Order: sequence, then C-alpha cells, then structure tokens
Amino acid sequence: MSSKLALSEEIFKSHESAFIEHYEWLMRWSLHLNNQDRARAEDLVQQVFTQFAIAQTDLSAVQNIPAYLYTTLRNIHVSEVRLAGRSHNQTQSIVDFSGAEAALEATDPYTIFHTQDQLRRICQYACLRKQSSRSGSVLILRYFHGYHISEVAEVVRGTFPAVRQQLTFARNEARLFLEDPAALKFIQHFPDVPSPSTNRVCSADRLVVELREAIFASCQGDCLGADTLRSFYVEGLIAAADNSTLAHIVSCPICLDEVNARLGLPLLAERHPADTLGPNNDCRD
Repeated sequence: MSSKLALSEEIFKSHESAFIEHYEWLMRWSLHLNNQDRARAEDLVQQVFTQFAIAQTDLSAVQNIPAYLYTTLRNIHVSEVRLAGRSHNQTQSIVDFSGAEAALEATDPYTIFHTQDQLRRICQYACLRKQSSRSGSVLILRYFHGYHISEVAEVVRGTFPAVRQQLTFARNEARLFLEDPAALKFIQHFPDVPSPSTNRVCSADRLVVELREAIFASCQGDCLGADTLRSFYVEGLIAAADNSTLAHIVSCPICLDEVNARLGLPLLAERHPADTLGPNNDCRD
C-alpha cells in the first residue's frame, strides 16, 4: 500500500513540477486567448492543471510537454467560446440541472420527449467518457447517482474545488456531445456502451432507473478486492484510483456500495437523484 501511495505522490509531484516550469509561458498564451483578461486567463490555466494532474499521463511518453499543455489549453478555450456563443436568452441547458430528475421535473410536458432523449445521450456520454477521464465518473456520481459534491470528493479522493472543476468540464463536454457527438473525437466508443434508446417516452421514475441500469451495464473489469479498496480509502491518506478503476467503481453497484460503506455514505438503495438538492448543491454545481 505504501508503495502505491508513494508512486501516486511521485507522479503528482512530477506533473506539478512540469506544470510549474511552463506556468508563465502558459499564462501568456492564456492571456492572449482571453484578450488580456487575467481572471479568465488564470481560471483557464487552472482547468488545464486540473486535467493535466488528474490524468496522470506518462510524461516519458510525451515528446513535447509545452505543445501538450498548449493543446489542452486551446481545446478548453475553444469549448468555452463555443458555449459562450449560445444566445443568452436560451433556456437553461438540461445538463446544467443538479441531477437527472431535477431536469425532468423542470421540463415542459410538451418537450418531454426531447428531454428524455437528451438525458439518455448525456448518460451515454458519461459512460463513454469515464474510461478516459475522471470527469465522466464525477458526472455519473453527481448527475445520475445523486451524490453531493462533498460526497463525490470523498469517493474520487479529490478536493472540493477539483471536483467542481471536473464537473464543469464534464458538463461543457456533454453540451458539445449533445450538439454533435462526433465533435469529441477523443472519446472512444466501446461495444459495452450501446447507443441510447430513442423514439419512446416513459415515466420519470422509470427513466431514472433506466439510466442507472445503462450505467451499470457499461461497467468493465472485475470487481475490486477488499485490499485494493482499502488502499484507496485510508483515513488521512489520499490514494486516487486511475481512470479505469474509478470508472469501474462508479458503474458497479457492488463496488460502489462497498465504497459507500467504507466512507459511511448512504447506500445506492437509499439514494434518489433529488437528494442532490440542498446546501451548496444547487443547479450551478
């Protein structure tokens, strides 16, 4: 266990050092992209660091770190520009709601078909994205399983601000996925993640169950043993799981409830998407 912790810490420190080394250079580019708006430039660079550190990319395989960081910076900036280009008068995006059920409850009866179709596609995005990014797993926990932000942070072994950043990142990508699934070329399609059912409407309760079943059906890999789970969830220590392991946890009802039990969190059977509402858990989270 100590070797795993040491390795995880070593990887984080190497990424942190690489990022700090190129920080000033990256800030100059960010200021240029944001028309010298320092607040927005700093926020953009922070998003780059969050994605860079959490991804734990093998730096030895990255031939040009500045180019890698710049590409990440530009991709996030382009996503934000595209989203900002939408009309300010447009109604709230379905992915901006705190949870799937909250989106359903706020839906006009005449647009229920469109809403349910979008929720199925958001679920498909999250199931595909979780294999390569923690943001997909964060979105599943928050949006479909009904975890509070603080609970998500406990499960993914991250900080509250980092989880908020990942959730924002996932929602931005989900919006693009709704507009054009092919736009996110980096998302790999897996045979275990089928396309969502369309051309049908069901009750809100039934749809929530359907979405969770789709998430469970997308689970890949074997269940984690007690020793593995214990290595990730040791009080006072942070040992973040890799993307594929975390993706398994959030989509496996057995492993997720094992984690819930270890952390003293409500089990899945005790949860409801409406539970996402509450202090510090409004639709902006």
